Amino acid sequence: MELNRDSVNESYSNKEFPNTQQHGHLRLRDQRRFKSLRLKRWSTAESRFFFTEVLKETTIRKEKKQLMNAELK
Repeated sequence: MELNRDSVNESYSNKEFPNTQQHGHLRLRDQRRFKSLRLKRWSTAESRFFFTEVLKETTIRKEKKQLMNAELK
């Protein structure tokens, strides 16, 4: 059975990560990690855990940046 790329992308974004579209702020490195996730077809629990970890990282990074900017002012 051969999957074409569109159907894989569709099933990935709709089922496993229904809220992926909202998070356009993921860095390229994280996007690559997601791509490998999609190819490996992880279980939903694993992928959800991974996704929350990445979100935590990005929010921490944002908060640090805001603190630095506040200190400079």
